[in-house]
Amino acid sequence: MRNGYFQIVCGEKETSLKIFLPEEGGKPVRIREVISYLTRNGVDFDTTGLNKGIMDSLGTTTGEYQFVINNKHYNEVRESYQMQVSQDKMLAIARFYPPSLNGERMTADEFFNDLEHKKIKFGILKKGLIKFFENPVYCADMVVVKGKLPRHGKDASIEYFFETNLCVKPTLKEDGSVDFFNLNTINHCKEGELLARLHPADLGDPGRTIYDEKIKPRDVKRLSIKGDRNSVLSDDRLELKVYVKYIEDRDTRLSMLAKKQAEDKATPLTGPTITLEELCEMQWEVSAVQIPAAVNELMDDILIELRRQGIHVSDRKYFGYYPIVQAHAWLCGREEAVGTDLTILRNYLWTTPDELPKISQVLTRLCENPLAGKISEIRKSIVDAAARFEQAPDGNVVRALQRFRTEAVEIYRKITGLRSYAQNDTETAQVDGLLEELEKASQKAHAATNLTYIPMNELEALIGPGGQS
Repeated sequence: MRNGYFQIVCGEKETSLKIFLPEEGGKPVRIREVISYLTRNGVDFDTTGLNKGIMDSLGTTTGEYQFVINNKHYNEVRESYQMQVSQDKMLAIARFYPPSLNGERMTADEFFNDLEHKKIKFGILKKGLIKFFENPVYCADMVVVKGKLPRHGKDASIEYFFETNLCVKPTLKEDGSVDFFNLNTINHCKEGELLARLHPADLGDPGRTIYDEKIKPRDVKRLSIKGDRNSVLSDDRLELKVYVKYIEDRDTRLSMLAKKQAEDKATPLTGPTITLEELCEMQWEVSAVQIPAAVNELMDDILIELRRQGIHVSDRKYFGYYPIVQAHAWLCGREEAVGTDLTILRNYLWTTPDELPKISQVLTRLCENPLAGKISEIRKSIVDAAARFEQAPDGNVVRALQRFRTEAVEIYRKITGLRSYAQNDTETAQVDGLLEELEKASQKAHAATNLTYIPMNELEALIGPGGQS
């Protein structure tokens, strides 16, 4: 695959622009890019004539097309590039432009010196750049510098070898009586038995930006374990084992028993409490949970489906759904709601108990995999559009292609809008798969007309909102 590109041809009395068409599915020359390049190099042009020449080039069958852009003589133009650095300073992407027909090429050393002048020091992809200067590819984005992401570590944890969540619950006997005596609130252990093991924190490794700035990994939680008189720590302080030594002296035992009983009497038995300030703080944190537009759109899909099935959901109930979803997301430790949070509404949306099974079914189907229905609907649209092109009633394939392009652009916009619904890599891959299906259908339609194929993103930009191809 090779993108289309352009080259200035400097004549004695005129200046021309040569267009090289894309190969094997590459992207065509972009008008705005040509305008920016000519302006940057101080070459005069007529916008209307330039636009016409580039559009005419799409119809050539030789792979190249040359046209005059002005009646002036200019000096030869050297090979050049434009470079963008990502906001996080982790990537530098360059886009190279060829020299004029008899202009000079840039060398790899020149480019490396430019990077040094820009204070870019780390992650320069020298092998790829040397290969590029031996066999250049123009008008294509190329990653030339790549930083190193930090490797984030892991919090320390303690693995317990005894039951920590004791269930204070009476046992129901076979005869129906209840045993309140054996409540299973004590762990029995033996001498030398392992009680706990510490898994130390992994501090991670720092990363580096392309400017050789250090990026700290995120902070991790550190823990330690301590022994008491009935336990002992290993030499590396990572394991805690049982160590039992009886209190041999009777007076000491009785003294300690009396002291413990006195301490228990002095300490009132109280349960956990929540203050008014803590409650207000929790309410504020819940209200700060974000509800993305995709979640609102999913809730609207749920409303439409429930009403379609004859379940009455009032507008008032619909407009009041989000505080419940915010609370559920907050309890799950999230600062932003996701589609699965809407499943909690099964206990909110019903009016009569017999509606609960239907509501649960709709919420499970739409919330746990909201993309499935939308992907199926768009895939059908692709098949239908391709079928209408193949069955053009008037036999005019060029006119049929114009209609297909308009439909394909609308489908393309729907697919790109689906990205907001994707919540993981698998769902993103499903959306990308739809784009591939649409591109293949478009390639097949263009092949039937012998017209130059235009990728969907370029076609969408050419047609514009509500336009015709």
